[in-house]
Parts: sequence; C-alpha cells; structure tokens
Amino acid sequence: MAIEPTAREYLEEMLSFDPLAQAEQLVARRERWRGRDPAERSLLRDGPDRDEVRNTLEGIRGDLEDGGRVEPNRLSTIDVDRFPDLARLAHRLGVMNRHVDFFESLTERFPHAEGLIDFLRRALLAPTSHAMEMRRGLDADFRSGANRIEGAKHVVKVVRLIRTEAPEVFGLEREWFEALNKFKQQRRMSKQVKHGWIWIILVWFLFRWIMKLFD
Repeated sequence: MAIEPTAREYLEEMLSFDPLAQAEQLVARRERWRGRDPAERSLLRDGPDRDEVRNTLEGIRGDLEDGGRVEPNRLSTIDVDRFPDLARLAHRLGVMNRHVDFFESLTERFPHAEGLIDFLRRALLAPTSHAMEMRRGLDADFRSGANRIEGAKHVVKVVRLIRTEAPEVFGLEREWFEALNKFKQQRRMSKQVKHGWIWIILVWFLFRWIMKLFD
C-alpha cells in the first residue's frame, strides 16, 4: 500500500503543478489528499468550459458597468463550482446586481457626490488589476488634496452608508473602505492641528506686538 506523503511533501507537489496546463491533475491530487474520489469532482464532467463561463461573466460585468442590471437566474444558473476564481467573480457580480437600486439611491441623497459614487461602483466591478489602479489613484488624490473626483470630500459619509445599509457591498472590499474612512478622518485631524498651530503663532506675534507698544 502506498504511503501518503507528509504535508510538506504534499504542498511541494501541489506547487509543482502548472495550474493552467495541469488543472485536472492538481484538483485530483487535492481530492486524494482529502480522502475523496477524484472522479466525483472531475474537471471533465458535463458542463461549460472555463472560457465559456468567463465570457458569460464578462458579459454580465459589462452590463452592470453600463448601469444596467441582469436577471438573477442569469447568474445563478452559471456553473462556477469548478472554478473558484470565477465563483468569486460571480459572487461579486451578484452582490452588485442586487444593489443597483442602492447606488441609485446614494446618488439621489448625495447629488454633489455623483462622481465619487460612480467611481466606487466601477471600482467594485472592475477586473482586479484595473481596480487596483483606480484605488491607488483615489488614494493619491486624497494624499495630495487634489480631490479630482466629484464629491470626493463626501467619501466618509458615503462609506458609512455603504457599511450600514449595504453590508454585502462593504464586505467586498472591507479593508479598502475602512482605509478610505480612516485616511480622510486622519487628514481632517491633521488640518485641524495645522490650523491650530497657525492660530497659536498669530496670537504669539500679536502678543509680541502689543508688548512692544508698552516698551
């Protein structure tokens, strides 16, 4: 009887697989490690292949980016169980699809922050690499005080509403939303401290000037 390798050997073996060219072998090896029959989760079982699933999801992403919405069963009937990364994308698109009305209501409540709200919505829908570029750009704007996005100064209020009224949306990028919230609050405090020092210096010079009058 073959002896199962240690956990370290198993991990080394898994890392040796090419996830694209040897996806079937990788999954089969994982299932054997778990004591399951690889045939039960074969990548060759009936169902759409990866490219077809991705193309379908990208079509839905495009519809949502254009401000539309899709029928819920259009997402729920897509077979993503075999592809964890595409399953995560399907989940994200489902969350955003369920909150189309929420983002519209945000725009109605913050008409002067329409640019910011649309930016956040598009960043949540964008492919990972593009979304990261968008976030870095927004962070850079906040650091420089440029606020080139319409309504960026309302980001704390908008993020607070997303957290309280749309926790599913907030959960998609919890760390980013929390970072935006903290960054703006810290920037506001630093401005307050800066203004406080300006007033102290002005009062000091005024005091010196008054004292000179009595010299």
